[in-house]
Amino acid sequence: MTIKLKVSSRLLSELIESAPNRVRRRLDREPDAAKDWSLQQLEDRWIVSVSEETITLHDEVITSLDQIHCTCLLAPNCFHILAMLTQLEVSIENTSSENEATEAPVGEESNDDAITVTAEQQVAIQEFQRALAQLMQVGISNTGVVIQSGLLRAIHRCRAERLYRLAAIGLQIATEIHQFRSRSVESNPEKMAEDYSHALEVIHHLLHDDPPSSIWVGTSRRTQFPIRPRKLHGLLAEPIITASGYAGAVAYFLGEDDGIYSAADVRPGDAQFARAAYAGGIEIGPLIQPARQLARNRFIGSEMTASENGRLGRGKSIKLAQQGASSWDEPMIKARFERSIADQLNAIYPLAELPDDARPAGWDFVFLTGVVLGASGPDLLFALTDYEGKDRHQEIRLAIQNENEALQFRENLRMLSCAPGLILRVIARFNLLDPTIMCPLAISALNVNDYPSREEPQLNLPDSWDHRVFLGFDELQPNHLLKSQARPYLIAKHMEVHENDELAALRRRWTALLLAGTVTNSTNKTLVVTEARRLERAGFSTAASLLLNLQSMVSEKEPNSLQKFLAISLYLRACRFALAKSKLETTSH
Repeated sequence: MTIKLKVSSRLLSELIESAPNRVRRRLDREPDAAKDWSLQQLEDRWIVSVSEETITLHDEVITSLDQIHCTCLLAPNCFHILAMLTQLEVSIENTSSENEATEAPVGEESNDDAITVTAEQQVAIQEFQRALAQLMQVGISNTGVVIQSGLLRAIHRCRAERLYRLAAIGLQIATEIHQFRSRSVESNPEKMAEDYSHALEVIHHLLHDDPPSSIWVGTSRRTQFPIRPRKLHGLLAEPIITASGYAGAVAYFLGEDDGIYSAADVRPGDAQFARAAYAGGIEIGPLIQPARQLARNRFIGSEMTASENGRLGRGKSIKLAQQGASSWDEPMIKARFERSIADQLNAIYPLAELPDDARPAGWDFVFLTGVVLGASGPDLLFALTDYEGKDRHQEIRLAIQNENEALQFRENLRMLSCAPGLILRVIARFNLLDPTIMCPLAISALNVNDYPSREEPQLNLPDSWDHRVFLGFDELQPNHLLKSQARPYLIAKHMEVHENDELAALRRRWTALLLAGTVTNSTNKTLVVTEARRLERAGFSTAASLLLNLQSMVSEKEPNSLQKFLAISLYLRACRFALAKSKLETTSH
């Protein structure tokens, strides 16, 4: 069943700890027992039928035993309640003052202030570290509900002590543990190892930096700060569809301070809600417009606010007025397209080191100018040029951003492949691990006034599109592409050649250690030494040393093991970025 209900981490931890041993052992054997139980929503409650028993949930967020009942004689310490609650999304209880975004005092600007970690926070951090150490010792594969309860308790304490980032990462790890143990198709062990390492990184900064930055504490809600730009130029609109069941649309703007800002409407729902948000309304202060209009218009305002990552505020004091249509020919936007790829990448990679929610809006956007070459598989081959049309001797692949059938990404790339020679400006998302592949979000002609006198294919867009196509939402038709072909122009010579991943052995054993644990992990020492020698020969001497250190982590005391695990994570991340940047350089010809 698809469950949208939530349970508080505190309540779930308390229930696990108070449950009889036989109930906990059964749940360890059957972690997904409640996955296929029928769920029926009535007016003010949800009914779950389990054989001859019935579970009733009285709220969307279960925070106390008063909100859940079972007809079983062993309730509330029965298997039915515990199995049901472990299927729900785990949440952290918020105080009433945090239900809405807060605004910083007038005149206060967003900055990266240093903070002092209190004694109570240090205790919470250390408890969280011990919970992570337990996971490392026994391994995710052997993590039963008792150890998960310890993690949930540590998460709740971090939240109570306003360690928001640790609490959020902890929830993510708890969710990934459940996905892995229930053999969910959404389980991603390498992603789980990265999240686990990120938690260790946050702990390291909080305990050892003098003083630590407030970025490692995080915020409970998106606090709003006054922002400088009076003018906002609409850039593009992008559909949002998540695996966790949320959908919507986000509109992006370029401010006169050269910062990118966003406004979104994202709620529980499917792909159809994303289209509804595009055609419906997104709120910015007193203004409500569909995403398709917001992203094509220009605005002037005062008393505007935004979160640290650029999400525009909705405060009643904001004054905002439309000033006609925006244009990619505006000097500020045009300057973005004129920047070299190297300069844009040099700005992106440092931002990739920040936590996800600390990255600014549009941090991974690249502004490209080039010529359509044709199709290679599902990708569109694109030759980069400068803004004057001079060949940069570099080809990239424009890939599908989202494969959801309700969106237009795939079909629009297919249509563009029918127009080899078409000169475009493209705003795309950058691929950190392979900079020769980018995901286009919006396109426009290089010169919107350049029409049929040219021999190359041309865009002929509806007036309502204002000379640009939002590839996830707008649907290109044959009549939108002048002088195009009837079929895609296929380029067979561009067969992707995948390089050997020299660091695969280190990454694989690093992930496997977290899954198996340091206590029960048994590795073939001879094979590890062989793999280390192979890394040495390939020039990765540090990787070879780290791989050999993995072997010594088995049965070691927890602090050293956690530090070594984090060191490997940071090394792998640095290598991935360095190798990706070098790949783009070598593709120039």
